[in-house]
Amino acid sequence: MVPDSPLRTLTVMDTGTTDGLIAQITGRDGMHVVAEKTIKTVIEQLQTATVDCLICDTTSPDVDGVTLLEITRALDPVLPVFVRVKGQNAAVVDRVSAARPTDIVTPEDEIETVASLIEAVARRYRTRSAPVPTRGGILDGAPDPIFVCQEGDVTYANCRATVKFGPAETDEGTDVRSSVEFDPGVSDLETWTRRITTGECVFDSGTASITTADGQQWVVDYVATAINWQNAPAAVIVLTGCERTQPKATASRQSESDNGVLDDGAYRQLFRDAINGIAIQRVITEEDGRAVDYVFEDVNTAFERITGLKAEEIQGKRGSDVFDLPEDPTEDPFITRYGDVALNGKRVDFEAYSEPLDQHHRVTSYPLDGKRIAAVFIDITDRVEATAELATYEEIVQRVEDPIMLQDRDGAFQIVNDAVVEYAGLPRSELLGADEFAFMDDETAERIQQMKTRVLKREDAIDYTISPTLRGGGERAFVTTRYPHYDGTGTIVGTVAISRDITQRKNRERQLQVLSRVLRHNLRNDLNVITGNAEVLREQTQGTLSDAADRILTTGTEVIDLINTERHIVELLTGNTERTIMSLTPLLSAAIQTVQASSPEAEIDVHCSIDVKIKAVPILEDAFTELIENGIDHNDSDTPRVTVEVSRDGNAVRIDIRDNGPGIPPKEQAVLTDQVEQSPVVHGTGLGLWLARYSISHAGGSLRFADAARGTHVVVTLPIVGE
Repeated sequence: MVPDSPLRTLTVMDTGTTDGLIAQITGRDGMHVVAEKTIKTVIEQLQTATVDCLICDTTSPDVDGVTLLEITRALDPVLPVFVRVKGQNAAVVDRVSAARPTDIVTPEDEIETVASLIEAVARRYRTRSAPVPTRGGILDGAPDPIFVCQEGDVTYANCRATVKFGPAETDEGTDVRSSVEFDPGVSDLETWTRRITTGECVFDSGTASITTADGQQWVVDYVATAINWQNAPAAVIVLTGCERTQPKATASRQSESDNGVLDDGAYRQLFRDAINGIAIQRVITEEDGRAVDYVFEDVNTAFERITGLKAEEIQGKRGSDVFDLPEDPTEDPFITRYGDVALNGKRVDFEAYSEPLDQHHRVTSYPLDGKRIAAVFIDITDRVEATAELATYEEIVQRVEDPIMLQDRDGAFQIVNDAVVEYAGLPRSELLGADEFAFMDDETAERIQQMKTRVLKREDAIDYTISPTLRGGGERAFVTTRYPHYDGTGTIVGTVAISRDITQRKNRERQLQVLSRVLRHNLRNDLNVITGNAEVLREQTQGTLSDAADRILTTGTEVIDLINTERHIVELLTGNTERTIMSLTPLLSAAIQTVQASSPEAEIDVHCSIDVKIKAVPILEDAFTELIENGIDHNDSDTPRVTVEVSRDGNAVRIDIRDNGPGIPPKEQAVLTDQVEQSPVVHGTGLGLWLARYSISHAGGSLRFADAARGTHVVVTLPIVGE
């Protein structure tokens, strides 16, 4: 049944003996095996507990695995079910396949591979979001007759039941549901159905009789349990044995005539209708008995569908004529095994890759007469490729040192790599199915939940920084990129997050902040003393001493301004300044007014016919002030002039700032644009342009210098938001 909420443990139910496969599953993190031996207890578990996968044998003490699979499909059409086939013939394998198992497991399968596949499909079942197929569509393909009864009436009969119990010729509108009478024998049908649907009888099995519209009577074995059918309680009945009532002597004569073997007509029908591909082949051997080739004698429709080969094109042809086989026949995985079957007279099961078809097959090959064999093909290409992709993905994820996690829509961990396990301080089995609240402080976990919700809503990746207190590693800092995760149908089913531990970087930033704060405090205090004394000297002296005091006062004031600029740069570099959405025009106007007030003699022309929203820090105003002021303070023209022009450039806004001064020296431009590395010899002369560069970069924009005949031409580009 589908769990209402994610749990930490995936439950796998087994109806067979504990073997190497079950031991492998039990030993995996987050996998829990419940062993049940009877169909009654299995059904009780399916109806009342959380089960993520079922493993059953084709044989069991009270009912075969195919019947159990049919009952399971009625209860849950998509529950992963693996059926173990041990030594059965082709008819059994085909019967199992018709009941829609997730996969068939044979003793020859690699236990580790099967265990990994079971774990993968169980987890996918837990997180699935695709529409569930209709029960009717699933049960119509079942190999046994199936009825659904509600309030004493047969309300559904699958295709097998319709063929077996329906009239040979029916008028339009005739329905087997209304033409068949099912008698369980223990009581009337309505009372018996009510006992099952109300839970008084969870599971029932026995012998019943069926009477068809033409008066024929059948004795049938059945198993029944309760299901929800079209939003109403119902009893599903699987008929496991059906015998038409007839005189004893007639039955005896029929038994003697066929000895349980299908006549040729029935065989041909079974051969044609089988859902698995079947090829009848004759093995060609050399004098020493070594198989060197084979001839296609017949293939069924499913074989044509699976391989794309047409019967009329390959019948009578050798395998070497149909395929480009190796020169040495022993190198072909099919010829060698076909030879073993034909020469030894024993069944051979194997998996092989057909290079000409680019397909992986599970093949069960049976001896017939002489050197003829029958090979049953199941296309397992998707399973093999999915298993390989999963193994590759998990290997990559586990090798990455950064924490990587896959979570479902509710935030429950589906995959975590070793780095997550180490930081969390919990075993992987406890993490799977849990979320961040299991190993970090609630405040940070809540913020992460908000980030997940944002990704699911926007279906777009986001970046964010967190500083959680972890159970396994104390206080840490991480920068995280979280992406939407989609299933095969393109439906978003969760998120994938990749984190980077930036704790050391954050520690260095804090140290830089402390050093900067202490240095600014001490320098500002000392400079206040210097400038205060300089003012006294300037007022009380004349001539050269007064001029010297004035220069001290001016320089000290400039250094104090430099200290304030340094503070803004440190805040930008350490990420302590939050960006906000603001209008560009008011910000530029404020910067121009500041410059105009301090330099009234300058001419500042503005061309701005648009106003857009940008996401930036408030000190971006200081950046524009610096860029405009720079064109005036270092201007050697009689009338300093600066032009500011704003225009739109796609999804960005462009601000061109030009002046008529001598221009910024190329060395200064190179340092600001990282064209040369800073050193004690090569460095910028001021912090104002550095502040402009970092604040613009922090807003997601760029700053560059354009060619100009005279003066400086600065181009600033900023992304537009809110449109």
